[in-house]
Amino acid sequence: MAVYNIFASADATLYSLYPVKNTGRDPILEVSVKNSQDGTRFLYRNAITENPYYNYDLAEAGNYSTSDAFFPGHDVRRSVLQFSDKDINLLQTFASQSISGAYQANLQLYLASAQNLSTTYSLDILPISQSWCMGTGQYAQVPQSVNGVSWTYTCTSASSPAWVTGGGTWNDIPASQSFDYMSNKDVNADITDIMTGWFSSSIPNNGLIVKHPKAVEDNPNSYIDLKYFSVDTHTIYPPTIQFKWDDSYFYPQNFNYVLSDQITITLANNPGQFLQGDNYKMRLSTRLTYPPRRFTTSSVYLTDMILSKNTLWGLQDVKTGEMIVDFEDPYTRVSCDSVGNYFNLYTSGLEINRFYRVLIKTKIYSTKYGPLSVYNSYESMYDSLARYSPDELELLPAEEVTYSGQNLVFKIVA
Repeated sequence: MAVYNIFASADATLYSLYPVKNTGRDPILEVSVKNSQDGTRFLYRNAITENPYYNYDLAEAGNYSTSDAFFPGHDVRRSVLQFSDKDINLLQTFASQSISGAYQANLQLYLASAQNLSTTYSLDILPISQSWCMGTGQYAQVPQSVNGVSWTYTCTSASSPAWVTGGGTWNDIPASQSFDYMSNKDVNADITDIMTGWFSSSIPNNGLIVKHPKAVEDNPNSYIDLKYFSVDTHTIYPPTIQFKWDDSYFYPQNFNYVLSDQITITLANNPGQFLQGDNYKMRLSTRLTYPPRRFTTSSVYLTDMILSKNTLWGLQDVKTGEMIVDFEDPYTRVSCDSVGNYFNLYTSGLEINRFYRVLIKTKIYSTKYGPLSVYNSYESMYDSLARYSPDELELLPAEEVTYSGQNLVFKIVA
């Protein structure tokens, strides 16, 4: 299995309220609908700048009009993101190397703040059909910048094409993500169909637009405010596509299989630091924590064991506890060759000067009862397990255990 992260190369928010405003360098992306605010309640404030609908273009007007310019009934905010052709072509190369042909792409946006969320809501993600440029504006810039993408224009105001439809245009290959009351509010949407379209060139790679469904945007009573970290964030949470493909390989030779949960797992080749942007084959060393006593001329702690084919790895940020790479079969399956268990780690999407912890989740099968009790050796049992389908394996007696340890921690450096 392998996981590779790419970061957005450009992004911006499109504001229906400010149709030519560019926010290409703003640290925040908005995906909001604020149609239901009652602008007239701000009429008698002392300063016009206290009006949250304030339009910097009209600063010289000096009036308190209730016209649509100040108190509009349609306030929709959508985000656009671009990923470089170089990165997409690299992901296509990885997809072609998938053992089973399976791959998956997920758009990841990290929530900065939220207001007035419903117990359930959803977001739409669509591939943009026109090219656009990011620009260098920010939301609160005075005067507002018009030198990049906006609600009306694909690039610089008045000197570049307008969107065919205001607020962006897109191809009809939709992706979406639904949220409920208890779910994580970060975006982690499956965009595999869109990625496949980019790979085949059936649609151009003009990036993605993230928006609320049309019914929500058109509803005059809608108010939902979502803000995410952008490319220009000073945090570790820029917009990302996480790409996963199946590179698993499982052909162990002459090893003892793990049949006890009393084991210790370490990284056999962990120097404590790994360079960002490289690819490493991470070797796992597995042994019994409390090996039985026996007469031998070598240390019993040097006998490596093999984890089952149903073993997954994950990656966790040590400081925040967040899963950077979550367990997912078959994409995070641990491989095995003539040397032992391993997995491939791509560090291009990992932040420098941060510590990460490898987690190993494995299924330990028992030979003491059930259909496995007829086998008289580890090797014959695992030969049998290889013939079971995934559904059949779920019926076998097994204990699922997750392991971590100090030796499974490393730091990413430049």
